[in-house]
Amino acid sequence: MKKLALIAIVLLSSLPAWAEPPWVGLQLGAGTFGGAKVKSVIPGSPGERAGIHAGDEVLAIDDRPTADAQAVIAAVQGGGVGHAGKLRLVDAKGHTRTISVTYEARPDRESMQRHALVGHEAPDFQPSV
Repeated sequence: MKKLALIAIVLLSSLPAWAEPPWVGLQLGAGTFGGAKVKSVIPGSPGERAGIHAGDEVLAIDDRPTADAQAVIAAVQGGGVGHAGKLRLVDAKGHTRTISVTYEARPDRESMQRHALVGHEAPDFQPSV
């Protein structure tokens, strides 16, 4: 019975690391260099902190080609929260670079909205006809 309790404790203590879906904070679309183009980077995200910019294209993650957005998503999900993925990127001018980004658990919607809005100037809400 002691072994069973120990196994349950180990499984429960590691649950948050693999139960949360990993996230890097990128919006992706079709690329022009054979990868997935970064349409936007969410402020405060792991992708922003790693230096990914809108217009970059993800060519590979951990040396595996990423021909489209679905391949990028699958590679990130396969790595899991806490994994430091090596992303090979190309910019609009064709210059390639490799960066490391540590995958994090996706924050809840309220946290993302708060981060995007708090401390920034409010938009101008002038009525139009």
